[in-house]
Amino acid sequence: MSVTTRARASAPDEPAGSTPTVEPDSEPTVHRGEPWFARLGRFSVRRRRTVIVLWIVAALAAAPLALTLTGALSGAGWEAQGSTALKVRDELRQDFPGVPAEAAIVVVRQDVPIAEDSSGLAGVVAALADAPGAAAVADPLQMPPDAGLISPDGVTAMIPVDLEAEVDADRPESAGELIDYVGDLDLPPGTIAEVTGEW
Repeated sequence: MSVTTRARASAPDEPAGSTPTVEPDSEPTVHRGEPWFARLGRFSVRRRRTVIVLWIVAALAAAPLALTLTGALSGAGWEAQGSTALKVRDELRQDFPGVPAEAAIVVVRQDVPIAEDSSGLAGVVAALADAPGAAAVADPLQMPPDAGLISPDGVTAMIPVDLEAEVDADRPESAGELIDYVGDLDLPPGTIAEVTGEW
């Protein structure tokens, strides 16, 4: 810590030529340490070759690990093999062979049980046949009860919609078109419809 001092002028009653009195400032100036980013940057500049060699060694050491990563991931690196999501996808493909696991699901809920009045659900299914981004629509009213597309309380139904896509990367765009379309549907009072799914 360094202390800055200043000389005080001689008082008028002090003899001429006397040594001025030295007083410390009321607040000493403290030089704080530099941020560690600045020190790290200065170290990297001074020892460029060392830093470059260390990065090359680290990259070479990590290369074998990167080669094994493709075996653990698939789908452009977004799916972990053996994950719960993939198990559910396999079950969906087994239970609903006519509908891809990547299909969008339009969830329809109405105040009146579907068994008493299915007109709201039937209207949504009919409208989805012409929806942009939809390649095929599964009608839950035509599926057997054990398919599970209608909830046990009978007021909610799931409508699987196969999305138009030449490649998987096209699915999000088709899903966006479907979401906008369903959001603009004119539904009967007491009926709501939302889109969900994995794409």
